Amino acid sequence: MKPLKRLLTALVLCLFASFAMAEGVFPDLSRPFEALFLPRGVEWTENSYRSQNLYIQITTRRECGSDVYIAEIYARTAQSLRRAFGGEAWNTRSERIGTLAQRSGAVLALMGDNGHLLKAGYVVGNGQLWRSRGNQQRDLCVLYRDGSMVIHKAPADEALIDAQQQQGLIWQTFVFGPSLLDDAGKALEAFPTSDVERSNPRAVIGYDQPGHYYLVQVDGRGTLSTLEPGASNEGMTLAELAQLMESLGCSAAYNLDGGQSASMWFCDRVISTPYHNGRAVGDVIVLCEPPENAADSIESFLVE
Repeated sequence: MKPLKRLLTALVLCLFASFAMAEGVFPDLSRPFEALFLPRGVEWTENSYRSQNLYIQITTRRECGSDVYIAEIYARTAQSLRRAFGGEAWNTRSERIGTLAQRSGAVLALMGDNGHLLKAGYVVGNGQLWRSRGNQQRDLCVLYRDGSMVIHKAPADEALIDAQQQQGLIWQTFVFGPSLLDDAGKALEAFPTSDVERSNPRAVIGYDQPGHYYLVQVDGRGTLSTLEPGASNEGMTLAELAQLMESLGCSAAYNLDGGQSASMWFCDRVISTPYHNGRAVGDVIVLCEPPENAADSIESFLVE
């Protein structure tokens, strides 16, 4: 009966989505963190940003001999959590994170997955399918239009992903990996699908609940610390990174492309210390204000 129940649930969701999109409305759900948003206007400080649609708070600390930048994010709509691609289209060209961030009107940006460097792996950016070929060797991170984030462990169920994409349920995918937490939100200790377990600069996306996310940057490879004079940045192993994401209270966390690519941009500048000043990349995750018509879109996160 379970497959039939799942099918009926999917059909109901599809009918609801079709109705909501046709009417331009969606349910008025209670939002436990509504008070974090402003009723109007913008508040922007050196380490925070608040508006009607976004709440971003950035904290920094030393962890495992490294500078760590933690951006805690509350977003009202899916339109605010986007991908920016070099050349404005996936697999076109590489550009610096600042260029990508400024062109997309970003408040905050973090390195993405550089998925164009891999020969396989689903690529969905801002709801658009760019590559439909699965990657059986890597965990697949999927951010759905309802705001939930699920990591499909390798090998991912390609038939399921295809069906979800055809139903228009997927907003973003990431194909670097690996997953850092188990199904109970506890730090994993072994990463059999990854060859980047040693200490490195890191970029990570973490998830608590729909609308509540973390973007995390870890400096490394001997760059000088900006938080502790005279100290250097060692980077983190995947095991150390997993412990960090568990400590933040994430229920899921996913390792993005790191090394020289890893950098975080906020308030019109790179705030982390990328190795050798970073490099041009194919994509970044950006947090930005939604288009004016975002409130009329079914792509809004439905936060319970």
